[in-house]
Amino acid sequence: MSKTNIYRLLTLRGFSQFGTSMYEIVLPLLVLELTGSLTNVGMFYSVIKLPGILLLPFLGVLVERFSRKKILFFCNLLTFTIFFIQFIFFSMGNIWIALLALLGMMMSISNSVSDIATRVLFTENVPRNQLEKWNGTKSMIDNGALFIAPMLGTFLYGLWHINVVLVIILILYAVALIGIYSLHYQPPKTMQEKSSTTVFKEMHEGFLFVKSQKTIFAFFILAMTLNFFVASTEEIINPGILITKYQLPQELFGFSSTFHIIGVILAGFFIARNCQFDFQKNLNKLFIINSLIMIAIGGLSLLLSGFSMYVYFSVFLFMQILLGFFTILINVPLTSYFQANVPLQFQGRFFAFFSFAANLSIPFGISYTGVIANHLGADITYMINNSCVILIVWITYRFFNILGNQSEN
Repeated sequence: MSKTNIYRLLTLRGFSQFGTSMYEIVLPLLVLELTGSLTNVGMFYSVIKLPGILLLPFLGVLVERFSRKKILFFCNLLTFTIFFIQFIFFSMGNIWIALLALLGMMMSISNSVSDIATRVLFTENVPRNQLEKWNGTKSMIDNGALFIAPMLGTFLYGLWHINVVLVIILILYAVALIGIYSLHYQPPKTMQEKSSTTVFKEMHEGFLFVKSQKTIFAFFILAMTLNFFVASTEEIINPGILITKYQLPQELFGFSSTFHIIGVILAGFFIARNCQFDFQKNLNKLFIINSLIMIAIGGLSLLLSGFSMYVYFSVFLFMQILLGFFTILINVPLTSYFQANVPLQFQGRFFAFFSFAANLSIPFGISYTGVIANHLGADITYMINNSCVILIVWITYRFFNILGNQSEN
């Protein structure tokens, strides 16, 4: 795939991501309007996300068996169809919450497959020494969509309700479909459209591969453990500090995500422009710096508790930029390491296992953090969690000797 084709793939992904981000911000408002209950909103999200998580190990095998271009086209076509069905029902003025949930489950599965296929497609077509550069560019485009789409989505929903939002999403997905169809793609010779082995046997082989690779397995376990401790930031920590402790007006709370995304976009640009820096060899330092920033957020909450809420909020927003920046300096090199070191024939299964483990650890981490924060406060809990992260990183790197072990695969 040429440089132009890679840019085209990223741009087309940006179109679909923009549409999905618009939908995801208005969906809870829509479900709340239909059901009138926040509890029902929570249950709705649990129902639609569960199939996409439970099927992830099987979906990885699917991605390996078929052309990644065909998979991306089919996933985008399925999502386009789901949005079109919703548009028809909303235009008729009648949609059932059960139908909305069923379509949501199908979309969750489609998004999971599409994400895995995109990662593998990157590995197939991007030179190993350019993976971080292109993943950094991908991060900028993805998070640029996350930065603009929610604001536009809520604005349009407030003015004209869901139908206008759906029309724009359908246009974006139509452009993505046409673009994906026209991509120049040569499937690798190692890929077979039909496999004589069973799905379960392939899943077992994929698990044995991950387990046998010392550094890959160490990063796998490390990422899953870190998700447990820090994935609750949006749901528990930030509202616990800003709203519960500092009584910040709710209309200002959204700026925390906005400033975090600014840091993310800056990091993507930084990685794309500084390919000569070996981020992977410095991942342990980046892990620790990232956790120290989160510890500082909690510590400053304690130190500034006697000042105006806006004093702490100003500091908090600056720290969010730093946090977004260093989070991507970890995520992009880590993904690039996996793409460079996991053999192509195992990548579909590997990224499926990786996402499955991450998605399982997050709800447990949120529940644990919620209980601790309720007793100790969100800021102290944040400091404890990230102290645990630093300890885990130190033990993992010392025990597995990750530094200098990157050529073992």
